[in-house]
Amino acid sequence: MRDTLKTLSKEQAQRLPAAFRRDVPSERWETDAFAGAGGLVSTVSDLLVFSKALLAGRHGPLGRAAERLVTALAPYGTKSTKIGYAVFLPAAKFPVWIHAGLTGGYSAEWIVWPDTGEAVVLMVSNIAAPSRPIADSMVREPK
Repeated sequence: MRDTLKTLSKEQAQRLPAAFRRDVPSERWETDAFAGAGGLVSTVSDLLVFSKALLAGRHGPLGRAAERLVTALAPYGTKSTKIGYAVFLPAAKFPVWIHAGLTGGYSAEWIVWPDTGEAVVLMVSNIAAPSRPIADSMVREPK
């Protein structure tokens, strides 16, 4: 994972798409005090590498930490969702791991289905894009 970091190089900054709030340009947030919550920048490729490492479980590059990361620690919210180490485990037809990020005009949705080894990453550079409803539609149980 070479493109997941807090401080962008000049080359990485040039690759970052401009952020928007609908049709209004938005600045990228720079966070120092709480960098773990919105201060990291990543790419779809890096998040898929991370997904693969988690899916490999204890025998993969993250060792036992991969299992701990997706172990339910407590209830979260009101819809039978549980939380691990910043990974959400919603009640769904199939086991699923999710996390979402939102800063400035950027939004990201990360979804992994451990039973099938599938992962999806949605990244948008306009906060008005419907990434949350799209992600929710992939996770919720069919009616």
